Amino acid sequence: MNMRKISLFFVLIGLLGFNLVANAQDDDGFVPKPRPVHHDAPKTDIMDKIYFGGNVGLNFGHGFSFFEADPIIGYHLTDKLSAGVTFTYMYYNFIDVYGENFTDNIYGAGVFARYFVTQNVFAHVETKFLNGTWADGDRSTIYPFLVGGGYRSKMGSRSSVFAMILYDLNYDPARSLFPSPFLYTIGFGVGF
Repeated sequence: MNMRKISLFFVLIGLLGFNLVANAQDDDGFVPKPRPVHHDAPKTDIMDKIYFGGNVGLNFGHGFSFFEADPIIGYHLTDKLSAGVTFTYMYYNFIDVYGENFTDNIYGAGVFARYFVTQNVFAHVETKFLNGTWADGDRSTIYPFLVGGGYRSKMGSRSSVFAMILYDLNYDPARSLFPSPFLYTIGFGVGF
């Protein structure tokens, strides 16, 4: 008799379970879709916003040698605006018309911002300090303030080459390495 009660109990539980599943259908006979699971918005990895690049210059000639390295580290603030830091090192050695040898090491750092007007055309502003011996013969620090623009050509999903034309608003011919306030650069970038 106890076996009959236990068997009846399991049959009732089975029927009750079947009834609950049957009532889970809509009036149209379709099983409702499960509730969507909401995931947090995908988090952007900080390395996706950081980019590296810069310029390297090398020039040799009769009585003249010049080397320049300008690495940059930038951060994408938005899709169109980025800002970063730049470091500069220059070495030059030349012999003037009187046979005197001039050698100097110029170093400095600065900050810059870029705003993309189109996908490849950008405006650029940069200020830096450079410590060196200038045409006036004094070792001192100058503060170029460069404004201009450039063009970027992508070379893959995360690398590019770019060219810029910049104008130094603080140009002083007696305290500059260059004969003009215009600066033309070609560089490369990773993540830019």
